[in-house]
Amino acid sequence: MITDPKSSTASLFSPCNGTMATSMAMLLMVSNESGDGERKRRKAKMMIKSGVKVERAMKTFGRKFGQDFRNLRFLADDKQLTGKELAGGLDGSIIIVLGLK
Repeated sequence: MITDPKSSTASLFSPCNGTMATSMAMLLMVSNESGDGERKRRKAKMMIKSGVKVERAMKTFGRKFGQDFRNLRFLADDKQLTGKELAGGLDGSIIIVLGLK
């Protein structure tokens, strides 16, 4: 167990069992349209493990709004996401979702 709070690895270990803690990435997915006639954009804020492919969050967004994620386009920094990107590389990103019905 690491006890020095100034150590760069101090937050990586769980004090309970000494195992590595999993780092998480925060993603905010926002639709460009409401899709249901309302003027509100649909959005979902998700925490996902950094080492997981972003496709998992894409599927979750689609399920949440009753859409097949394969019919949607996901953009981060004006680049279309394939789903193969790791969530950790997109931590803190705002992902625009196009094609929501």
